[in-house]
Amino acid sequence: ALTDFEIKRHGINIEFSAPPQELTIKGNDTDFKMAIINIILNAIKAMSSNGTLTINIKQDKNKQTIISFNDTGVGIPPENINRIFNPFFSEGDNKKGTGLGLSITKSIVEKYGGNITVSSTVGVGTCFTLSFPPQ
Repeated sequence: ALTDFEIKRHGINIEFSAPPQELTIKGNDTDFKMAIINIILNAIKAMSSNGTLTINIKQDKNKQTIISFNDTGVGIPPENINRIFNPFFSEGDNKKGTGLGLSITKSIVEKYGGNITVSSTVGVGTCFTLSFPPQ
């Protein structure tokens, strides 16, 4: 809901998949919202109109909560993939941002015992995956 205006303004389609059971992540609601907003806003910046952001929440066999954000954006070049979590690193030609969003997101996820990974293909899109330990 907090990113709804930007999503609609850019013509982005959202596909959301949640598990049938409620999952719990230990942490602070405000921190979690900030992490999610950072990932969604980065996805919006990476996509053109009519792009799709797929958000999937599930529990794996080890009872970890897994949240993935898969966009159909421009992708991240291999030479930059290891730098995107560095403070002040900004990807892309437009440099719209401070370069702090993913650094903050990584700190928040790790603060609560989680892990964040990224996979990307230039011209196809990017997937950020957050995993949190069982509660």
